Amino acid sequence: MFAAARDSGLQLSRGEYAVVTDRQTGLVQYRITLPVRGAYTQVRAFVAAALKAVPALALDELTFERRSISETQVEARIRLTLYLRPAS
Repeated sequence: MFAAARDSGLQLSRGEYAVVTDRQTGLVQYRITLPVRGAYTQVRAFVAAALKAVPALALDELTFERRSISETQVEARIRLTLYLRPAS
């Protein structure tokens, strides 16, 4: 994901991470929330590259906010979940 961000021209400086285990399926969900700032096309390119690179990654939420109409940069909030099987 860091390579996808770098290739898209974005910097992942911080994020929120949580691990949840689904008791019914046994799958481990690694929930990732990333706030990023950049051009709309950079954010979309990052999300597409990350999803392509990591097949077990799912996009849960993608929100954009622009402070003013003349801004060329957007504030984006990307929420992803990485699904993993626990080690045996």
